Amino acid sequence: MRFKKTGDDQHGNIVNVISDKGFIVGSISKWHGLFITADWDGKKNNMPFPTRNAAGESLVEEFEFNANNA
Repeated sequence: MRFKKTGDDQHGNIVNVISDKGFIVGSISKWHGLFITADWDGKKNNMPFPTRNAAGESLVEEFEFNANNA
């Protein structure tokens, strides 16, 4: 998993999460010290994560789960 900065908001960097296979699986933004995810379709997850890595892993797992069940 890799991160690529795509912009900034009032709380910090916004990054895309890129899987090991090269797919952009979603994005992460920061909100008051927590990390908020949005999937590849732009739907925000309301559960915040304590670290960027935990948020990225969540996006990769969700993407792989949806791909396997499609």
